[in-house]
Amino acid sequence: MYAGLALAASRLLGGISYSILFTSFESWLIAEAEACELPRGQLTHIFAASSCVYAFSAVVAGIAGHAVVEPPSQ
Repeated sequence: MYAGLALAASRLLGGISYSILFTSFESWLIAEAEACELPRGQLTHIFAASSCVYAFSAVVAGIAGHAVVEPPSQ
């Protein structure tokens, strides 16, 4: 019973920390873009590129995790 509760608590705290991590970076990026008077189009391009990088890294991490759990049979 405690293992399930610990797992649920860790998932909840992990989700909160994940949200804070990305929200704080995005807030900082917007503030710096405004301070440097960066055009809105450039900021849009940065966010689009970061979304692509996040998605690509998630796919690579999934493939690597699968390779670790199930190594190729010989």
